[in-house]
Amino acid sequence: MKQGILDIDEMKDSTMKEKKAKKITVISFVVNTLLSAMKLTVGLIGKSGALVADGVHSLSDLATDIIVYVSIRITGKPADARHNYGHGKVENIATVIVSIALFIAGFSIGREGIENIVSFTRGNPIEVPGISVLIAAGVSLLIKEILFRYTIGVGKSIGSDVLVANAWHQRSDALSSLGVLLGAGGAYLLGADFAFLDPVAQIVVSLFIFRAAYKILTPNIGQLVDASLDEDKIETIKEVLDKNIRVRGYHHLRTRKVGSINAVDVHVLVDSRLGIKEAHDISTELECCLKAYIGDDSIISIHIEPDVEAERL
Repeated sequence: MKQGILDIDEMKDSTMKEKKAKKITVISFVVNTLLSAMKLTVGLIGKSGALVADGVHSLSDLATDIIVYVSIRITGKPADARHNYGHGKVENIATVIVSIALFIAGFSIGREGIENIVSFTRGNPIEVPGISVLIAAGVSLLIKEILFRYTIGVGKSIGSDVLVANAWHQRSDALSSLGVLLGAGGAYLLGADFAFLDPVAQIVVSLFIFRAAYKILTPNIGQLVDASLDEDKIETIKEVLDKNIRVRGYHHLRTRKVGSINAVDVHVLVDSRLGIKEAHDISTELECCLKAYIGDDSIISIHIEPDVEAERL
């Protein structure tokens, strides 16, 4: 009965996380649609190639929002006959896709900045943008920074790597708008001779985007190839096993991530004279303790073995 109650609670918790993730992703999609339209329109009217590029960058956010939303719907499905561990790996795949989108966005922004600087050094003037461009870039920066903080807050609270990745994609757009604001602002205030500030800022922004993409991509590639949990979690697992006085030893400790869920497999040695019920109680106790430390939705597999060697001594 207790196990049934735990399962129901876990399902409720999972449903609540999915609802939060879907809500912020829909909000993000609407905001990115409006911002893209605004930046493209103002950029074309105000003669700012940087703002037009920033608008195109925002369009990439729409694509990643769709990827994130679809992945959330899939990962929210319960385990079935063909997917015994659930659909968590879809989240890792989606996060990798978002990371690659970040790399592409960073490369595009950086390349455009370099091309504009080269063109400027060859005597080709860069048009000074109008005040409307500064206003649009400022509005975009403010809104995208708010959206970044909201998204990353939700992502961390529900343990969703794909939402955290999408949040950093939002931040990359905010940084892009900051580049436009600084560059266009410098050109607007100082004149055409300083119009090169816009592409210089773009290049700096692209480096920040590359850094964010790398930090997101690396751990998720590891999870796709079943890399172990981080050292802190492994040490926590060992402490739980070591502190239980009825556990005589353990071996074959294996860990991995299934999406945002921690998975643990371990063989535990107990007194060979124990009955089935007592041995099962130890397994249940360990499972509850581990879930309390590493997540209620964790997948814990404990194989109980008799400590035969100890009995021979």
